[in-house]
Amino acid sequence: MHGTLEGKNTKEIVLYLYIDESGNLDFSETGTEWFIVTGVSMHRPFDTAMSLLTFKYDCIEEGLDVERFHANEDVKTVRKGVYSRISEYSNDCKAYSAKVHKPLLLRPLNHDGGIGTNKRR
Repeated sequence: MHGTLEGKNTKEIVLYLYIDESGNLDFSETGTEWFIVTGVSMHRPFDTAMSLLTFKYDCIEEGLDVERFHANEDVKTVRKGVYSRISEYSNDCKAYSAKVHKPLLLRPLNHDGGIGTNKRR
């Protein structure tokens, strides 16, 4: 989409977002201790995407199973390769995270059937 700004032709600014979570929303004793949400934004992710795709094919050609990148599941060399490629394009990349230490959140809520209990109201 194009518009004008003081008589000049301009393009609409597009922001690409990737959002992921870590942990779970299980507030019982068997749930994760932390819940984290991270978002990454870029205006032009195409060079980064091509670099990661090339790296993925390099890994496959070397016999590594990388259907998708997942830091929690990838071997160290794959994680390092992914991080190094992302860091090459970090000038246009911003990341934001929010973390919740679930046991601290639950202290005021874990009574009378609140979050994290099995009691019904």
